[in-house]
Amino acid sequence: MTKRNCEIPDRKEVQEYSCHDTMQLSLEDIVREKIRSRCEKLAECIEKKYTPDEEALRVLRSETERLVKVYHEGCQPHLKTIYTATNKFVHIPDNVLLNEDKSQAVQYTEEEFEKMKSTLENLQKRTKRATILNAALKQEMEDLEQFKDFKCIAERLCNVIENAIEYPQVDMKIAKLQQAYLVLDNHLKQLKTTSYKEKHNPKIDNNELESVDLFS
Repeated sequence: MTKRNCEIPDRKEVQEYSCHDTMQLSLEDIVREKIRSRCEKLAECIEKKYTPDEEALRVLRSETERLVKVYHEGCQPHLKTIYTATNKFVHIPDNVLLNEDKSQAVQYTEEEFEKMKSTLENLQKRTKRATILNAALKQEMEDLEQFKDFKCIAERLCNVIENAIEYPQVDMKIAKLQQAYLVLDNHLKQLKTTSYKEKHNPKIDNNELESVDLFS
């Protein structure tokens, strides 16, 4: 029988021993408590009936403890009989599996066990590799989504550049408008009038403004 085949009976023995040990201690506690209770009640009756002096009371209590021990020793054979009877009810038969041993209902040889262990290790390695691959694919998907956003921005910039190349006259008109603004601003800066009329109606040479053709 292999080591694993011995695990079930060994575990049963441990569980049975633990159960029997607990049961025996409980029975002994119950019997000891009953004996002490009876002896103390007997001593109490004697004390009330005869009212002993201090020395007699000390002897009575000492004899009460001796009586408890004598009764306890005398009941040991009966306790063994009780243990034997109760063991028949709590004994676990060999054909019954404990809950924690049901996984061993089917026994395997050493070679089969090593083969299953190797298979389990391979599955664990494959699971680890799959986890790493999944994380890498997830990161790649995130990068792809960012690339799509950058692509949309680049396409819009390309459209703006293409439209600017297709309509160059727009830039020309903006440049001429800027030139006209500079001329007007220069005249406004040169004004030295202080009257309200001159301030809001400056004298500007229209020829200078007309020289700037915004629509040519």
